[in-house]
Amino acid sequence: TEIYTLSLHDALPICFFWYYIQKICDPDPYEIIKIDCLLITKRVSNHHQFTNNREQTIRARRNNVRLIEHRAHWTGQGSKSKTNSGSLTGKHEFYSARHPEEDGRTHHWIYLGRPLNKGDSERVGFHQKFEDNISPMHTYYREGGGRYKARNLTVTTRFSVDDDPPTVEGFIWNNDRRNRQRHEVGRLEYVRKADPTAGTVDYTVTVRRPKRYHSYGIRWEWPTAGTVTTRRPGNNRTI
Repeated sequence: TEIYTLSLHDALPICFFWYYIQKICDPDPYEIIKIDCLLITKRVSNHHQFTNNREQTIRARRNNVRLIEHRAHWTGQGSKSKTNSGSLTGKHEFYSARHPEEDGRTHHWIYLGRPLNKGDSERVGFHQKFEDNISPMHTYYREGGGRYKARNLTVTTRFSVDDDPPTVEGFIWNNDRRNRQRHEVGRLEYVRKADPTAGTVDYTVTVRRPKRYHSYGIRWEWPTAGTVTTRRPGNNRTI
């Protein structure tokens, strides 16, 4: 049996070739300059309605970029009549896969209606609405850049003051399916901001240069009947 070893001298050309193919010959179609995500929760009878808005500014890394993709996953179940998705702006067209993939996520695309050339930027947005009137949603909200390089990420979860959670925690999740991982890998600080006029409370996490295949957000507990909401020590709270 012969055993072959790769010297550093031999490995360098291979690494350079891989970098050239991945980064120069076939780069990602775009990078994400900024992502702003907002989940609005609203109690409806004995369940909740969720409205998810995701706005992002993308910059083309090659010519002829026309499609912007997004994967979404609702952890609860609801009637089809209470679910809809679309583009946040009227100037873009929205397309969606009919069925989710094996991991439960559904692929969506925004068609820009024109090609972007390398260096061009565009603001796009995805809008989704869902009600968990069959089985309840899991109590977390997380977003990230997926497989794309991203620079800035803001994730906000909005509750009515009557539904202000008694327990909130900020988390980082690893969603890399290549390693069969999808679990919490770190904690995040969040900022709580109340709007007495609107009767809402926002919990926001902000991340600079989020990692690929990672998502960021909060996990919470719904208040129970008769619960008095109190603030925990150490919370970052602004009013």
